[in-house]
Amino acid sequence: MQSLFQTEPAQVEILNFLTFTTDYVAKRYSTTVNNIKEHKRLHADEIVEDIHFVIVKNDRNRPLIKWTLRGIIKLGMFIRSKEAKYFRLWAEQELEKTILSELAQAKETRQKNLSLVGQVSSLNALLIDNAKRHRREINGYKSQLKQHNEKIVVLKHELEKASNPR
Repeated sequence: MQSLFQTEPAQVEILNFLTFTTDYVAKRYSTTVNNIKEHKRLHADEIVEDIHFVIVKNDRNRPLIKWTLRGIIKLGMFIRSKEAKYFRLWAEQELEKTILSELAQAKETRQKNLSLVGQVSSLNALLIDNAKRHRREINGYKSQLKQHNEKIVVLKHELEKASNPR
């Protein structure tokens, strides 16, 4: 017979990091949910919300604790068993994978940004060259206008002389 309530998944991704239910963590540590909660209460000064665990709402809008990989490792400092040792090792490896993935992504983003910086620099240099060329052209046109205006003045004087014979 199926349950009337849907079960929570053991692993959920929130804000780009993995989180795990207390039930899942307890099973992997071969301990009880109450033991996990007790360690959280006893070591509240070391187990910090939004670093080691997050509180989310379940389908009935009740608070639900989800443990991060860092939280699993921190809990493992207080839970001593053979299973805990292996679970801590697994969590450390997963955390390392996540960190390495983030570093690779950051490196790729940096390379892309450096490429874009190079392109922007090239475009800026091109704009500066174009602006200088346009300024030279404008100055050339101004010089030509000045010469033509001077000719016009000379021609006006010659016309005036020619139209006023004395």
